[in-house]
Amino acid sequence: MTEWGLSERGRARIRAGLGQPWLGAVTSLWSSTERKALDTAEILSEHLGLAIKIRADLGENDRSATGYLPSEAFERTADRFFADPDLSADGWKTARAEQERIVTACAAVTESDPMGVPLVVSHGAVGALLLANLLGEAISRDFDQPRNGGGNWFSVREMKPAWKVFDRC
Repeated sequence: MTEWGLSERGRARIRAGLGQPWLGAVTSLWSSTERKALDTAEILSEHLGLAIKIRADLGENDRSATGYLPSEAFERTADRFFADPDLSADGWKTARAEQERIVTACAAVTESDPMGVPLVVSHGAVGALLLANLLGEAISRDFDQPRNGGGNWFSVREMKPAWKVFDRC
């Protein structure tokens, strides 16, 4: 299911984050097509005065084979998704394929705003896959967002061939 919206708690978290000093440097705003990401992007759009650019390939990993899973079953399946990135976990697309998709999507975003600072609103699992790629690390759930109810972000401050610097909250 991709159409549940941002909760009031989530909206409050986004509004609280509007004071981040780096937001003033953002030059373009990108979102997946999923409702929760769009709700987040709408708050940011109003604050930044930027139009939302939508890309379906910024979406969460494809879990349509199982649909909604109760928490324990979801966590077990997600563990397998990250643990063996070349095998499907219960019919989910593989982590390797999803990593390739999100990396390609983010590269297209940065290419479309080469001198700017794009802001991408996406999702936890693909964020973990992107972060592992940017760090040059193997796919691992170690890069997944903390289990704190969501609303997590990381920012790429510098990209140099030999090293990368990240903020992660």
